[in-house]
Amino acid sequence: MSLLLLHQLAQAPLPVNLFSGEEVDGLRVLHLAGHVKATIPLPVRTLHGYDQPPATVEAVTPQGLRMLRRFPMKKPTGESIRPAKAARKRLLGRF
Repeated sequence: MSLLLLHQLAQAPLPVNLFSGEEVDGLRVLHLAGHVKATIPLPVRTLHGYDQPPATVEAVTPQGLRMLRRFPMKKPTGESIRPAKAARKRLLGRF
């Protein structure tokens, strides 16, 4: 799940807001591993449990790019799908 999310984030124009609790959980894993730079607010307690405010992904780190190159997405034919070159322009270089 997290690796698929990392591939999706590398293709998207950043910054990106994630609203789904499942996506935010995957983002927490990527953030803790150092693959993305993100702002993830703490869940808010409500009368019916907890509510997760949206998280914001600001950049894919150089370590995240290495992970994308190491584990590329594959087509059903087994051919690797390379990330778009435009995504590299939006990345932060200092980490």
